[in-house]
Amino acid sequence: MKDLKYKPKYEYFKDILLSQVIEKLAPRQQVPTQRALMHDYGLSYATVTRGLKDLEHDGYIYRIQGKGTFKSDEGMLRGGDGASYEMPKVSKATTDIWVIFFGVADNTNYTVEFLRGIDSSCAMHGFNIHVYTTKTKSIVREESSPVKQLLTSGYIDGVILISPFAEMDIDALYRQKTPFVVFNYEYRNLQNIPRVMIDNREAVKRIVEYLASNGHMDIGAILGPLARKYSTIIISPNEMLAALKEYSLDNGVRLNKKLVKNGPYKHGEKMMDDILDSGDRPSAVFIDGDIIYQGAIKSVLAHNLDPEKDILLVNYADNPNLAGKAGICKPLFDSGETAVKMLASMISHPNEEMPAEVRVKPSHVGLDGELLHG
Repeated sequence: MKDLKYKPKYEYFKDILLSQVIEKLAPRQQVPTQRALMHDYGLSYATVTRGLKDLEHDGYIYRIQGKGTFKSDEGMLRGGDGASYEMPKVSKATTDIWVIFFGVADNTNYTVEFLRGIDSSCAMHGFNIHVYTTKTKSIVREESSPVKQLLTSGYIDGVILISPFAEMDIDALYRQKTPFVVFNYEYRNLQNIPRVMIDNREAVKRIVEYLASNGHMDIGAILGPLARKYSTIIISPNEMLAALKEYSLDNGVRLNKKLVKNGPYKHGEKMMDDILDSGDRPSAVFIDGDIIYQGAIKSVLAHNLDPEKDILLVNYADNPNLAGKAGICKPLFDSGETAVKMLASMISHPNEEMPAEVRVKPSHVGLDGELLHG
């Protein structure tokens, strides 16, 4: 008895849980919750957590985020040397869509509006939605990523990628045969990637025509970060800049290249400062999204200027309420709905050929912030 007091409490709990609970469960059957185990055995959170963690390491159980802890299949246990094992396939009655991204804090309205559309469409289809942000800007590099583990379990039925993940991540989804859709970016080296694209060229065309028709013939622009010259990924700001150059030329508008700024969205105020302090102030500035727009407004007011009379800021808005006089808004809600519809078709008809790309037209916004059609 003397030696027993040196055995940690969680070790006793682990032995009892294994013999009295887990060994009596069928493979893939759910283990009682941590709260239930704490109540039943009169143990602390730390003791129960440590015991469960050890049992998971030994391969007796596995966890699914948001669902619970389950008994592993026979013969699927992890060895004592810590070598990894394949997670058993999950038999389930739900359809689970995972939305994965990084860098949400840098452009909040953009992400929120898109997620609203996803949530609306998932509700209509009866799908569960799970939102996950990566720490390493990658799925396959993140060793402890629940997404990486769940992809092999069969728990994830479809994936929507908001951020521009690396080609290795796209390849991993292909190899797992997981239906997926990327949002608003393209890969130079990968063909037929299922994607939902905002028709940014059409939006820029309408905004430049609006400026020209209102006598703004000398303009600048503030865009989000551009992809590097030799990047394998094409992102929205690059497309917008090319369209700005083309449609400015078509409409006889001077786009002053010295007054075209790009950088992190949160640096909108500084980029606007650079334009206003240049000594060559334009009559209007094209703005890529709400975060930059709010910073640019601060800059204009700090320079004692009126953001409509002295220099017009035309926001290609994320949120309809910030669309301004030009009334052009990114169709983020519609794009979210479209992404889920594409996934629903892939899941329902896995052997049918699907369109590689769906382009969503920009939205018109009335002066009261109401979305208009056409």
